[in-house]
Amino acid sequence: MDLARLQRMLPARRRLARQVRIEASCPSTSDIVKQMAASKGSAATDGLLVLAEEQTSGRGRRSRDWWTGPPHANLALSIGLATPLPQPVEALGLLAACALTDVVERTVAAPVAMKWPNDVLIGQAKIAGLLCEMPAQIDHFAIIGIGINVHAAPPPQALAYEASCIDRHAPTGRVDRTLLLAGLLIGLERRLRMFQHAGPSALEAEMLKRLRAWAPHGVRDPRTETVGLLQAFSFQDGLTIRAQNTQNDLPLAWLSSLERLRG
Repeated sequence: MDLARLQRMLPARRRLARQVRIEASCPSTSDIVKQMAASKGSAATDGLLVLAEEQTSGRGRRSRDWWTGPPHANLALSIGLATPLPQPVEALGLLAACALTDVVERTVAAPVAMKWPNDVLIGQAKIAGLLCEMPAQIDHFAIIGIGINVHAAPPPQALAYEASCIDRHAPTGRVDRTLLLAGLLIGLERRLRMFQHAGPSALEAEMLKRLRAWAPHGVRDPRTETVGLLQAFSFQDGLTIRAQNTQNDLPLAWLSSLERLRG
């Protein structure tokens, strides 16, 4: 990663990546952010970006291992955020997921979709994911961990699902990791600022649009067996789905996963 070039690409006045730490190899970038926030305080760590050229113990949702790939091939990073945090705090992960989906969409020449709640797919193959955490021992502090398969994809036998990397779908053949990261940071900061000043309406509209693109024929909630077309998305009412003359509101806090219906 070219740090000097990354900093030139970012706005001089910014919240994210004012402090950047690049590790040649580490177990987990999120653990480093957590340790620095615990020792320096959350306010001093706001906007901190930790990036690893090799991450040996990355983790995803439900403590699943995240395959990071060989050194210098992909992006493994974590961002620390202190107050002001979006409210409800669940919005933070969705803001990051939208920014991540958007930057991938602008990089490849293939359909990109966001799978609820935090995976990015090209076609049906996963190429990126994120995990948003709020460490219990640090007040008013969140960590966004992001992994992106840029140059390398995991071997098929390593995963139970289909995966790919951005290079396979990019018109240029080999994607510029520094440019990709700059686009992600700029997009996330813009969404954070918009959410803070204008409220959740723009994020709610973007989430509905992106979920409909992923599941145009509707979804199934495996917890309740509820099935239907995506009708609305809001932090107050949750995800609204409609089947025939029945409308159901699924609270976002209960939606650990959704299944896409095939047409």
